[in-house]
Amino acid sequence: MLKLICDSVSYYSQGDETSFFNWLNSIESVVKVQGFGTELEVTVSSNVIPDEELREFLAIFTRYGVQVKQLRVFENSNNAEWFTQNKVSYWYKDLMA
Repeated sequence: MLKLICDSVSYYSQGDETSFFNWLNSIESVVKVQGFGTELEVTVSSNVIPDEELREFLAIFTRYGVQVKQLRVFENSNNAEWFTQNKVSYWYKDLMA
């Protein structure tokens, strides 16, 4: 298991906050989401997750301003071409920061 940190996430309405948690909890590899002050700790079952789930993490982290570079822990030989080597992707700059 590994932990991802969502720090100081901003929500623009109660519905926005609900959407964030619903989206995060819809990712099958998410085991637990726990808050500590301004941080949310997201426990993920493994550092090997399906590409579809990794794309969801990229989208939600980008949308809510969560540090994307921590997702590099999911890089492997099967996803590197589209994930970390795709310099024109919307997440590349933040991932490699």
